[in-house]
Amino acid sequence: MTKIRHIMQDHRATDPRSVAAQLRGTGDGRGERYLRFQQMMMELQPNLKITTITKAYSARLREEAAVEREKAYRIANLRWRQS
Repeated sequence: MTKIRHIMQDHRATDPRSVAAQLRGTGDGRGERYLRFQQMMMELQPNLKITTITKAYSARLREEAAVEREKAYRIANLRWRQS
């Protein structure tokens, strides 16, 4: 929430990361993606603890982010060389 000229504005409805947005169906899909990952892991290894699944999901997201950064770097480098 932010306060502009003494008027409270609630940004939860428009922030795709918020629970309110997720419940309205306007979220960015993080919750559903995690639940799909959790379900997949539970099917592969039913005895896993939730903390282990959460750590695996976090590691996977970090790997994906690193790949995306590398792609962006290569594209920027290629564009720089062409100019």
